Amino acid sequence: MTPSESTGRRPPSATLPRWTAALLGVEVLALLVLAFSFIYFLLTGSPRHLAAALFEIALFLAGAVGLMAATKGMREGRHFGRSPAIVANIIAIPVAYSQGQAGNFWIAIPLALIAVAIILGISSTLRGESK
Repeated sequence: MTPSESTGRRPPSATLPRWTAALLGVEVLALLVLAFSFIYFLLTGSPRHLAAALFEIALFLAGAVGLMAATKGMREGRHFGRSPAIVANIIAIPVAYSQGQAGNFWIAIPLALIAVAIILGISSTLRGESK
């Protein structure tokens, strides 16, 4: 009996490349830094819009947890994490564009490069599966 048969899992068809998983890890870390910086500013200052700050913290934390779960699933050869990771990075491209328009090139350029690289890395796992 193979290990995949004993655990009830299918063998991985195409696992996520290591560099793509590392970039997804960078995104998770960035979301966690954003969430904890908002928590810090919330605790040390007086936000104008408490509800908006709490919503943004929840959004950053949910995004980090979701990307972690997607990355873990893709590393195991599962398919469920592809769509959320691709959608999150497609959304990151207009965010990078708007940051570039605002003159924040130090955010825009790395964000765009990471998003495009992750989309390409995930799509590389799709080749040959549409048969």
